[in-house]
Amino acid sequence: MGWLDNLLGKRPDPTVQWGPHQPPYPLADVEGRSFGALKFGDPVEAAAFLGKPEISEYKDYLNYQQLRYLKGGFEVGFEKEKFSYLVFFIGPDKYNLNNSAIEFSRPRLRWGKIENQELTPAMRPADIQAIFGAPAETDEEADESSLTYRHQGMTVEFDFDAEKKLKRCDIFPVKQ
Repeated sequence: MGWLDNLLGKRPDPTVQWGPHQPPYPLADVEGRSFGALKFGDPVEAAAFLGKPEISEYKDYLNYQQLRYLKGGFEVGFEKEKFSYLVFFIGPDKYNLNNSAIEFSRPRLRWGKIENQELTPAMRPADIQAIFGAPAETDEEADESSLTYRHQGMTVEFDFDAEKKLKRCDIFPVKQ
């Protein structure tokens, strides 16, 4: 890191000393507000147990650290140095810039009485609603759709492609 990097707001990579990441990856616990040992609100260093991501990028203008685990099919984000966002890449998404390098995930969720629900690209909106109930919001566009749930201060969004197959799941605290 040189003086020009400092001037431009670039930061050293906080993951540089982390070990390699290896599956299996932890359960996403919506009510517990966590991804394994990583709790929403934790600092970046708390994600070290996940191992070094393939992409670690800091966006100064957003004060946002993005850790993208391409081989794990997920990303964790830190806004103002606190864990604030979790996304699972479950199926192809034409809007994802790293689509060809991502190994899609089959994440597991714990949510209320649902202890270990696996998410797969074969799931459709009706499947999600049968498991999680009626969403708080729906969004329908020509090339994608989404179901949004809010539960105990958390938001869970399920995004589907044009064929209504699950492609992505985003989990984050409800914005105040």
